[in-house]
Amino acid sequence: MKISAAEIQQYIPHRPPMVWIDWVTAYGPTAGECLIDVKENALYMSPEGLRSSSLIEFIAQTYGFMWICQVTRNVDPTSKGMSVAMLAAFKDVKLASPEVLRRVKGGDTLVCNISGIRAMGPITSFRGIVKLGNVILAEAQMRTFSQ
Repeated sequence: MKISAAEIQQYIPHRPPMVWIDWVTAYGPTAGECLIDVKENALYMSPEGLRSSSLIEFIAQTYGFMWICQVTRNVDPTSKGMSVAMLAAFKDVKLASPEVLRRVKGGDTLVCNISGIRAMGPITSFRGIVKLGNVILAEAQMRTFSQ
């Protein structure tokens, strides 16, 4: 299964050029996966390579996109999606070194996995990891607020 982010974008508050997820490849109540097709001119890139701060956004957006797929395809097909999505907290963040991030180039595909999803009303906690092949670029625990 591979769902284009463009196909489900209507259900989230993000709009281009701030939509950085390209594909949802797995979704469920406690885990999911998205792909990012790296583009040289995207806002997450700089002349020095992939911005480390963008890795946090990749994880947050992965959660949002896979959650939307879970809700609209498995829970409530009449859902209008989320109108508000905010990163509430993050901890235990580990980011790759700048020299590793400089190796990320246009044409690469990043894989972002979300696991351990626990919802408490509008607050959701989860763990995210971003990889390029077997190289871990980022790991973090996060909380988001969404409605």
